[in-house]
Amino acid sequence: MKAAGTPLVPEKDPIFEYAEEAGIPREFLRLAWIEFRADHTGKRAANQQIDWRAHFRDAVRRNWYKLWFLKDDGTCELTTAGLQARNAAQAADRKGAH
Repeated sequence: MKAAGTPLVPEKDPIFEYAEEAGIPREFLRLAWIEFRADHTGKRAANQQIDWRAHFRDAVRRNWYKLWFLKDDGTCELTTAGLQARNAAQAADRKGAH
């Protein structure tokens, strides 16, 4: 979650602590960020948020993109939408797009 070497979401952002406590892996946060960025630089670009980091935290907490689910044992796994997002992110990484 960086742009030109500068973190867009700083390491001390509360979303990282929340994700750790909730059992959401960093890889899944990255997928949520990619979806969030695509969503808010595309069709919703006109709806700019004053505090987009808080908006992203809300997206993760509420699992807006339905990328993961938690099992009864506390482990977190990708849904079909999450697997699709991961495949797309990996393809973009191979092309150097992220």
